[in-house]
Amino acid sequence: MASMKVILDIVLKEGRRVSPRNAKWTLIILAFLFLSFIIPTALRVGVDTYHEGALFPSAVGVAQGLDIFSEVNNQYGFIYSLVQAPILFIFGNQLILARLVGAFIFFLTVFFSYKIVKQKWGRQASFLVALVCLAINPSWSYLSAPTLDGFDPWINQYGVFLIISSAFLTLREFERSEKRTYVILLAGGLSLISTFVRLEFILVWGLQSILLLYSIKKNQTLRRFFSYWLIGSFIAGVTSTVYLIAIGSLPDFFNQLVLVWFSSPPNSASLGLGNLLTFGLSCFTFLAYFSVINLFSRIRYSWLWIIGFSTLVIYLLKILLPSLSDILLFGKMVGPYVQTSIDGFLLNFSTILVVCLISFCAFEFRSLVQLNDFSKVFLQVTSLGLLFQLHNINSAYISMLNPILVAWFMYWLKDHKQKYPKLILGLRNTSIALVACSLVMAFPLVFNPSFSFSAPVLKGMSDYSKQDRNMIDAKFEMLDQHVGVGQLYFDCPSGLFSVSEHGLYTADKWTWNEIPREWLRKSIDKADSGEFLLRCGGGLDGVIKYDQLLKTGEIGLVEVVDDFMLYQFE
Repeated sequence: MASMKVILDIVLKEGRRVSPRNAKWTLIILAFLFLSFIIPTALRVGVDTYHEGALFPSAVGVAQGLDIFSEVNNQYGFIYSLVQAPILFIFGNQLILARLVGAFIFFLTVFFSYKIVKQKWGRQASFLVALVCLAINPSWSYLSAPTLDGFDPWINQYGVFLIISSAFLTLREFERSEKRTYVILLAGGLSLISTFVRLEFILVWGLQSILLLYSIKKNQTLRRFFSYWLIGSFIAGVTSTVYLIAIGSLPDFFNQLVLVWFSSPPNSASLGLGNLLTFGLSCFTFLAYFSVINLFSRIRYSWLWIIGFSTLVIYLLKILLPSLSDILLFGKMVGPYVQTSIDGFLLNFSTILVVCLISFCAFEFRSLVQLNDFSKVFLQVTSLGLLFQLHNINSAYISMLNPILVAWFMYWLKDHKQKYPKLILGLRNTSIALVACSLVMAFPLVFNPSFSFSAPVLKGMSDYSKQDRNMIDAKFEMLDQHVGVGQLYFDCPSGLFSVSEHGLYTADKWTWNEIPREWLRKSIDKADSGEFLLRCGGGLDGVIKYDQLLKTGEIGLVEVVDDFMLYQFE
């Protein structure tokens, strides 16, 4: 309880009576609560058969000895699969392992954001930055979410890790009088190779390279820096291309990755009225929260009252949230966006960083062009580049950029510390309050009863819904009973079901929803008697198509589980 009092003292009394040592231990205690209780639970709760099914099978295929793209489908880059495959090869095809590797990548990303900020702010401020990145996480940041819904580190985290580690090396070498060639080569290579995580990351590398080229005009000593940056990038690009050529996957890489994302990208980003309303309302929510926290920092109420009040507000919002969209004051048009903004109470604060980034770039355009502070401008340009990979504009995507966005924002604050001292103090108070608020939202979920999966691929995972757990287990059991490795043609968006403990069920490389239109006919023509075909979804057209195949006797129905229909080729 004493440690909790220190937390509130930091927030409420503006740090006047709190020693640096107590503040440090307060932050350590908060980090301990996240790392020891919340994150271990979030890692194993909830299974996303669609999104994880888009990624996990490709890693399993590589671990099984298949070549990426040519033998196992991948609508993203191959770095994810190459990182995950050795772990799966050694320990087995279990989703919990992919979650653990993804979490480790995320922690490394947060660590490098800590190191970047530490170079300019010092240890305590940088530790707070790491905590904020840890606290604002989609796994527990929605008020209406009934569960932690899984930590579910998405593929973008791998790209952000490469970008922020490259930024850390670049900024550190920029400050050195004698720059080390191998570090600059590595920084350039890491930045470019993020493209092979997800194609949009090439824009980050491009903007960084343009900035380095432009900076030569201001500082001729950077000419050598820029040259080695390009050489490191060239080595990374050539090595990756040679790897794809060596395994015969370059044409499939182009067809599955380049053509898809340039011709018909899924969920193309569009900044419409809804996004603008959500951004605006999120900013308003943040300003209200910021104002209340700083008002309390000037009132000497008991810290127990403040904890009780904060907790009460969160749970009142949870209760009132379903009816917010029906409030006549807002109407049907604005109401849902009010609900969305409040629902992502913590998560929508990520949008504030984007608003700040774009606003400050506009307000400080002259300073940016004059390169008054290379480190700040480099982070600014890097952050702008990362915005291009938001193919779907929402807070859950933006939060993945938090480590680099927060690092940039701290650099900006450092330059304006003398100009806006009250703002700095208020943001520190608000940041600590956000971390504490995140614990209040997430901690009760740790003690919710959960139900473990029995499917071998999902060992170690669990779900808060017994019904959902049973349905997913039943679908895996159906496949385990009838299908062997390499015997299944897959026409289903839930790609995770293409994976067994022994490898991929699939008989061809298509393991999830980005299947070519001509897939079905070609697969039927090459399928052998006794092999299987799984259909789920597809709407009325899919039903008609498969009914025709049943009538002609080309396939026979084996078993049905919920919306899954397993057929066998005759």
